[in-house]
Amino acid sequence: MVKYIIILVLFIVGILSCRCEKKVDEFQFARQDYNGTAMRMDGYYNNFELDSQGDSAYQYKIFYKNGVCINLGTTNVRKLEESFIDGTYLNSLHNKRYGWGIYSIREDSTLIVQYWFPRHECKDVAIVLSSTWKIKNDSTIKLISGSNNPIKDYNELHFKSFLPKPDSTNGFIN
Repeated sequence: MVKYIIILVLFIVGILSCRCEKKVDEFQFARQDYNGTAMRMDGYYNNFELDSQGDSAYQYKIFYKNGVCINLGTTNVRKLEESFIDGTYLNSLHNKRYGWGIYSIREDSTLIVQYWFPRHECKDVAIVLSSTWKIKNDSTIKLISGSNNPIKDYNELHFKSFLPKPDSTNGFIN
């Protein structure tokens, strides 16, 4: 009997120690519409690199005139673009907070990006990652500071014209 009580106590302690507070960090500034011309809005910004194992990876950011952005990665750009066209991308992303964010462009061509990233040890918990970029021209942005990606920083992203972009409407950003 004592053995079962000890097992039960260890089980309960294990369950309680795995609980995470369901918390979502807030952005540090409000979403604002963008009406400028410093950045292009008819496609997305991306970079392709090989990692240390020789695997390819693309980092991409999609910016919208309503101040919303999407920040994600992929290993297959062709499949990603096909999902934009057939709508499966939207179906997979609209119900998830991760990757959605906002941006702001300052007068000195500084781009501030903040987006939600999952805290893997806790389901339904999102932290905000923030990065600062310099807009070199309408088709190139360069990372100045912050975390672009917690796994690997892509120091420069280049514009790729592509339409249709997925819709920016989501249930997380007003």
